[in-house]
Amino acid sequence: MPTKSKQTQYHPLSFPCRRTSRTPGTNATIPNLESYMLEITRGLGETTNAGTPTAQFIVIDEEGLRNGTVVLLERHVDDDVDDEDDIVLTDKFDKVRLPWKKVHSIFVNLDLANMDFRDFTDWQEGDAEGWFEYVDFGDDLPEKEREEREREREIERLRGEGLVD
Repeated sequence: MPTKSKQTQYHPLSFPCRRTSRTPGTNATIPNLESYMLEITRGLGETTNAGTPTAQFIVIDEEGLRNGTVVLLERHVDDDVDDEDDIVLTDKFDKVRLPWKKVHSIFVNLDLANMDFRDFTDWQEGDAEGWFEYVDFGDDLPEKEREEREREREIERLRGEGLVD
């Protein structure tokens, strides 16, 4: 007999958590974390020798604990390079707040570089500080509807760039 699927509900932590150590991110602002990540990864390229990505990282903050979200940051890629195969990471970060249940899939796809940051956000809506609005790309939708949604988003992107009417 099939069981009904339940919608996962996230609740704030309600137990006291004893601090065992301080990390560089304790009580830091997002700009502080960006500076710290740039400092410790400078000169490493896109990954460390152990294969750890340096272009993306995840922040769990107080807001995220309350509402079940995280902040995903990715080094901004300079699109104004001559060779399309060259990846030039800038010292700026693109940022998006997204649900916990989406972060693993998105982080892995960004790390594998089979999807772009703009595939998960409304690229045209980023603000001056690099914050973008999360757009659910519909992994819970039927395949045909998901493809149609992706097609519509791509047409809007091309319109925004003045490439189609």
